[in-house]
Amino acid sequence: IVEYGSAGFTRGTGTTTVVNDTSYQLNGLTTLTSYDVYVRAVCGANDSSSVKKLTFRTNCVPLADSTLPLFESFDTWTTTTMDQCWLRGTSDGSTTYPSFSTSYGHTGSKSVYMYSSNTSYSILSLPSFTTPIDSLQISFGLYKTNTSYTHEIHVGVMTDPNDISTFVPIDTVAASTLSNWEMFEIPLSSYTGTGGHIALVSPNGAYSY
Repeated sequence: IVEYGSAGFTRGTGTTTVVNDTSYQLNGLTTLTSYDVYVRAVCGANDSSSVKKLTFRTNCVPLADSTLPLFESFDTWTTTTMDQCWLRGTSDGSTTYPSFSTSYGHTGSKSVYMYSSNTSYSILSLPSFTTPIDSLQISFGLYKTNTSYTHEIHVGVMTDPNDISTFVPIDTVAASTLSNWEMFEIPLSSYTGTGGHIALVSPNGAYSY
């Protein structure tokens, strides 16, 4: 027995179906929505398993050509109010990088604050697009906060923005001038994969802010 509905729904009020297979596909779901799913094995009238629950969020719809060029200043963003079709992450479990800093505003009051170390990385991935990735380019500014670190950014494409192992690098750039915004424009024409998410990575291996 499978029962599902929007996250937080009361059991008994969701959509219920009997499944006679080891897999089942949920159809008609809303994009960018969290769902709860309850599963129970039933072998007879008085023979059933305990209930198992899982929660997941559906993906965003790829952005149409009409949304390009896409511009983002991050001025209204916080770690809790950011656009959910952008994803951020880090392998440093004690931090919340990338964060949105008011200390280094570029076109407005904020910027994305990336961090990496000898053992950790941070990553920011964009929404996916209906436009083929190899016909796009990305432009952004980098700001070097001190002279001790590399300040590299790897630019690439991901098949799964939640899985760093799907990241395919296209180019590496680094800010060279202290306390100064430097602009970079990276064409993605060399990409030949099937990924749909442009991503910026502050790589592990050296400290960088």
